[in-house]
Amino acid sequence: MMTWATKKCDWNLISSDIEKELEANIDVIPAERVADVRHYLTHGELSMAFEYLYLEIIEKSNSKMFLSPDRVKELATLFSLDDEVECMIDHEFWKKLTSFIELSR
Repeated sequence: MMTWATKKCDWNLISSDIEKELEANIDVIPAERVADVRHYLTHGELSMAFEYLYLEIIEKSNSKMFLSPDRVKELATLFSLDDEVECMIDHEFWKKLTSFIELSR
């Protein structure tokens, strides 16, 4: 139920952070997935854009994180993606993300 959308945040900065992360991985993410993430960003579905993008980043061995691990976790929890009920694409998102971050450190 998109409870994150009612939180007071700098949504432009968050959207910009997601876009920067996408651009940092543009060469490793398939074009159709890039288009999907941009579609979600354009329509204000920041949580979907974030989840979709990070699932792609996690799957690609040659991906890189532009944002700091702490910022990534901060955004994921802002979107309540630490709750499997809130994950729209993969209910194991939080487990996958935290494992990926630990391996990236």
